[in-house]
Amino acid sequence: MSELKVGGSVKLRGPISFRVLDVAGSLSIEGDVEVEEDFKVSGSGKVKGRLKAKSIRAAGSLDVEGEVVAEEIDFSGSMKASAIKTGSLSVSGSLKSGVIEAREVEIHGSVKGDIKAVSVIIGKKSKVRGTIVADRVVVERKAEVERIIAREVVIEKDAEADYVEAEKAIVKRGAYVGELRYVKEYVAEEGAEVDRVTRIERLSAEAP
Repeated sequence: MSELKVGGSVKLRGPISFRVLDVAGSLSIEGDVEVEEDFKVSGSGKVKGRLKAKSIRAAGSLDVEGEVVAEEIDFSGSMKASAIKTGSLSVSGSLKSGVIEAREVEIHGSVKGDIKAVSVIIGKKSKVRGTIVADRVVVERKAEVERIIAREVVIEKDAEADYVEAEKAIVKRGAYVGELRYVKEYVAEEGAEVDRVTRIERLSAEAP
C-alpha cells in the first residue's frame, strides 16, 4: 500500500509499510509501521510496535509503544514513545519518552525523558523532567529543567535548573541553579542565585 489517508476510525495489523500516511481521524496499528516519506497526524494515532518514518508531523495525539525513528519530528500535540531517535526534534506540546537521541532539539512545551543531543534549546516557560546530555544547552526565560550535563550551558533570566554540570556555564540575572559543577569557568550575573558551586576535572557524561 503506497498511501493511506485516514478520516474516520481505522484499525490495522502490522508489520505494514506505506509511502505516505496521513491521519486526520483515528488510527490504531497492532505491530510495526514503516513510512517511506511523511507520517502526518492531526487526529489520534496509536502504534503497538515500532514506528519508522522519514518525517513525523503531529498536531494531534500519537502514542507509540515501541521506538520511534525518523529524520525529523515536529509536533504540537501530545506524544508518547518508549524511545526516540531523530536528527531534528521540535516540541510544541507534551512529550513523554524513554531516551531521546537527536542532533538538534527545540522544546516549547513539556518533556518527560532523558535527552542526548548536540544542541538543545528549552524555550520560554517550558519544562523538562529528566537529564539532558548535550554539547550546548540554552534554557530560556522562565523555563524549568531538572539536570543538565553539557560543554556549554546558558541559563537565561528567571529560568531554573536543579543541577548543572558544564565546562562553561553562564547564569543570567534572576536565574536560579540549585547545584553548579564546572570544569573551566562559570559566570553568575548580579541577581543570579546559585546555591552550591564546585569545580570538577571533567564532565561525568559527554554529548553523543
